Amino acid sequence: MYKIAGSVVGLSMLPAIALAQQPTELNIGWLSYSAGAISQDLSIRNNGLRTIKTARIRCRFSHAFMHYSKHLGAGAVEIKNIASNGIGYKTMTIASKISPTSATCHIVSVTRP
Repeated sequence: MYKIAGSVVGLSMLPAIALAQQPTELNIGWLSYSAGAISQDLSIRNNGLRTIKTARIRCRFSHAFMHYSKHLGAGAVEIKNIASNGIGYKTMTIASKISPTSATCHIVSVTRP
């Protein structure tokens, strides 16, 4: 009897747990190079119920040639005040003498009030 009651309570909490743990989505947009500057468009989608106060994103840029890859630089940006079900946008810009062929970006941290 106790196992059944515990299972019912556990199952009834699953929707609340799933709802509370909706992931934040990072969308990596257009990578461009112009006049000695790398630009990477980024956006964060807030799938949670609470506003995101600050989302910090870090990117690394590289240039590949045949079997060789050269690290060009890295940077970080913060996107602030993203409402529930909202999207925040930011363009990261860093100086470089060489045009990048790829960028690797990830969310470093997300803070909520």
